Amino acid sequence: MAEITASAEVQIEHPADEVFRWVSDPINQANWVSGVRSAEWVRRHERGGTRPDDRWEMIYDYGGKENLIVMEVDEFDSRQMVFQFHTADGKYPIRTRYDCQKSGSATLFRMTLTALSDSLVTALMFRFLSFALRPMMRRQYQKDIEKVKTILESRG
Repeated sequence: MAEITASAEVQIEHPADEVFRWVSDPINQANWVSGVRSAEWVRRHERGGTRPDDRWEMIYDYGGKENLIVMEVDEFDSRQMVFQFHTADGKYPIRTRYDCQKSGSATLFRMTLTALSDSLVTALMFRFLSFALRPMMRRQYQKDIEKVKTILESRG
């Protein structure tokens, strides 16, 4: 299986714990993740907050089509401010990680996404076109996380 990884980061003038709480709630993804129209928890261990194996589903528009995708939590650490998840069911297999780090009174938010091939065609495309695809991915993720910055900083 071939894969392509890209990441982006932004400094947000907002407390790290609040940034982490907001970005790690999938319901907020419709506000900032390109293509996500809606998201809602479908399996969640309510006690003690988010945990591995919790799942949410989202409606994701891509290529002119609506896709139902189920994501599953791999890691959730509110102390280290790390949230990691992967596609459990549906098209577009990905692994994603959000990291928040305190930076004075601000937050450094980093998003890293790994797209995984789901066929021989995508494996070949990833292998031979990664030099062009990775910068495109990085630009899109940068736009997405800039939305987080705008939303949270406008709240004061």
